Amino acid sequence: MFYILSLALADLLLIVTTVPFTSIIYTLDSWPWGSLLCTSSEFIKDVSIGVSVFTLVALSGDRFFAIVDPLRKFHAHGGGRRATRMTITTAVLIWLLAIAFAVPAIVGSHIKTVVVNKDVSFYFCYPFPDEWGSQYARGMVLGKFLVYYAVPLFIIGIFYALIARHLIHSAKHVPGEMQGTVRQIKARRKVAITVLAFVVIFGICFLPSHLFMLWFYYK
Repeated sequence: MFYILSLALADLLLIVTTVPFTSIIYTLDSWPWGSLLCTSSEFIKDVSIGVSVFTLVALSGDRFFAIVDPLRKFHAHGGGRRATRMTITTAVLIWLLAIAFAVPAIVGSHIKTVVVNKDVSFYFCYPFPDEWGSQYARGMVLGKFLVYYAVPLFIIGIFYALIARHLIHSAKHVPGEMQGTVRQIKARRKVAITVLAFVVIFGICFLPSHLFMLWFYYK
């Protein structure tokens, strides 16, 4: 529950504080909100993405322990105060980690000016400082792809590969008369499939954005 709540708060934060400001670029020629909102919107966007990604990893790990080793008390459904404290602590650490990874947005975001001619100029919110050069921008784009997409999906893939192997092995070795155990396995499988659906949707939705940024800065 705490993981889902954390995920929902991150998405709500993005919708309320970032989307209304960044969507203005599709209706106006230039960024009208000033440097403060430019920096804060980029920072909150990175925090929200970080919380979402890291929470999906935590959910996948939680499902792994709940299915593979259900007697452990560390996963969210293990029961007891210790499991609750562990879950809350993990959720807090996820937010702190996401904030730490979003610090470069505070340092680098600024209003960038593009001069078309002596009469026409455009202003937009740019997340990378110009004085640090194009290599910094390329490094940040690649770093975000690895930290916010490739590495988390790889870890999640390992968790679900182990879960699938365990479920296949369990189905072959559960006696027919142990109906309660079978029902528990099916219930855990449904929860795992729900979390997997979140991961698949995330992977599909964020892949075009990362591919475009990589193409744009490395072309």
